[in-house]
Amino acid sequence: MLPSVSNNITTSALEPYGKCQTSPLTTAHAIRNSHLKSDGGLTFRPMSHLSWFEDENIASCNSRIDFINQVASKIEQEMPSRNSPITLISLGSAGLLTEFFIHEQLKKSGYEDINWRVIDTEYKNDGFKQSLHEFNKQVNSNCKSFRTEQEYLSASSGNIELAESDKCKGNVVVLSINPPTELSKFSDGYNDPECLLVKGTTVEKAGDANEICLTIAGNDYKNELNKIPVVLSEPGQMVRLDSVLKYSINKSGGCEVSHSKSAKGIFMYIGVKPFFG
Repeated sequence: MLPSVSNNITTSALEPYGKCQTSPLTTAHAIRNSHLKSDGGLTFRPMSHLSWFEDENIASCNSRIDFINQVASKIEQEMPSRNSPITLISLGSAGLLTEFFIHEQLKKSGYEDINWRVIDTEYKNDGFKQSLHEFNKQVNSNCKSFRTEQEYLSASSGNIELAESDKCKGNVVVLSINPPTELSKFSDGYNDPECLLVKGTTVEKAGDANEICLTIAGNDYKNELNKIPVVLSEPGQMVRLDSVLKYSINKSGGCEVSHSKSAKGIFMYIGVKPFFG
């Protein structure tokens, strides 16, 4: 994730956090106060009811800590007044451990009026319910959660839209996904014309999807395939595969079928083509 700051100006890329007035968060501190847990071949780092997904090739602990420090530094540089309200909008917030550490760093820097808008499709059907409850308690109830960006943008605060209210009240920081990170074993296909790009948040019900993908791989790639839904659950992430068939809805509302240009992709397309309506 990379932060963008909105206070009626456009900000550029992040500066190094060496000028940060607060001591940077360290990996040792995060590890000391949390632990690793495996679930279905995936690794998470819980701290009480808060957590984040962790993988050395996708989202390492060190990279997350570096991001947290960069966010705190950027805010201190762009918003030196500790008395002005700040609203942080986090996309793909999931277990909220990253957001917790950002909040802690800002509090240490002297910021008092910190508000959170956390957005993740996993929050439907009481997903991450305990994480949301714990985080809300830690930030003194200054948090509102949403399942989609549209849900946030359509929410109201009094007689005006919540998003407009946040903007008028003070500074707004949007935490969005960093440039997409390829899965390690598929990264060689980044510029491979035989690979097909796959992106978008996964959903449980096929009826809620605007794209359905079918992929095949050998047993050696089973763990990598299991990571794909987790990676794609964070907005902005993508992977490229050399054996995938994609059935999608275009901008006109019609259906399109695309496939990897590799021999495996062409084989899959020929095999299923007779069944397309």
